[in-house]
Amino acid sequence: MFFQSFFIIIQLLDIGDTIGENNKEYICPKKELHELHYLNEILWAASCFVVITSLLIFSLPKHRSREAWLVFLLYQMILWGVGTVLFYNRGLITSPVHPFPHAIQAYFLDAYLYYPAIAVIYYFLCERVHARIPVLITTITFAILYTTVDYAETQLTKFKQYESWMTSIYVFVVSMVCLLITRWFTRLFFNIAQEGDPNIET
Repeated sequence: MFFQSFFIIIQLLDIGDTIGENNKEYICPKKELHELHYLNEILWAASCFVVITSLLIFSLPKHRSREAWLVFLLYQMILWGVGTVLFYNRGLITSPVHPFPHAIQAYFLDAYLYYPAIAVIYYFLCERVHARIPVLITTITFAILYTTVDYAETQLTKFKQYESWMTSIYVFVVSMVCLLITRWFTRLFFNIAQEGDPNIET
């Protein structure tokens, strides 16, 4: 029992898969080792889903669902393209652990689901203030939030790894630009639509 506990601790510390030829019978199976290693990733993904879904429920106006979908899909498209080309193809970010490893080499849940959902919250929060300075402050705040969450993900899980600390600066700049472009295009789109048909519902 003591040796089994010892080797489980060794494996959790990621020191190695084998420790001597005579002790192989005490080593955890590969499947069990992966389950132990993926615990942080599962908890992180579940926590993000619960928190962001709760925030959306309380902040999303029901009568403006079309705007919300446009913001979500537009931010998703921009961030997915920029993230793949700038971060992953250039090696600024790697994903040691991610779903569907045989189909894709990047962790996609944040850029595909979590971050676009946060962009929806950002959009409707900015709609409450129309002055440029408060909007700029809100944009910077959300860009810092993106950068903090992304960096925390690299420290708490194996979903992402940064090549260097400069990657955080790139994440901040890209997040702020994507937020501003998404807000500008969405407002422009619905302003043009309402000018063409004043009775249109967002």
